Amino acid sequence: MLVVYFTSNSEVIQWGEAPQVGDLIPGSDQAVGHLEFYQGELHTVCFARVSDRAIYGEGTETFEVRLNAVHQIINYGWSMEGKPTTGRLVDYEPTNHETLMRAVPTRWYVDQIETCKPVEQGSYKAIYLCFCVNAPLSIAA
Repeated sequence: MLVVYFTSNSEVIQWGEAPQVGDLIPGSDQAVGHLEFYQGELHTVCFARVSDRAIYGEGTETFEVRLNAVHQIINYGWSMEGKPTTGRLVDYEPTNHETLMRAVPTRWYVDQIETCKPVEQGSYKAIYLCFCVNAPLSIAA
């Protein structure tokens, strides 16, 4: 099971057993106060929060975790559009402009997506597990 721990100022994502309410969040002195479960075809995701989260936008937000072939976490993020990332993952780097960022393609390409839906009412419409393959870009001649 993939467990996503949230505190007021950090997140921890790891594979393991679901915690219980009252268990300490790894690396924190805060305790789990609320649990949500999301079920996919092959995987279950547990959200363990310090407190319950108000649902904004009628549950249209999604959360996704991008994983490599051996299920290590590459990165993660939220989406207000409610769609998973497809194609090549990108990073962003600063430009000379104070607010503009430049998209930089990474070596990771989304190969498969598993959609995990809330078992009961959840904070998110879905959790997407995006399984990525290492597909380096060709070097320009």
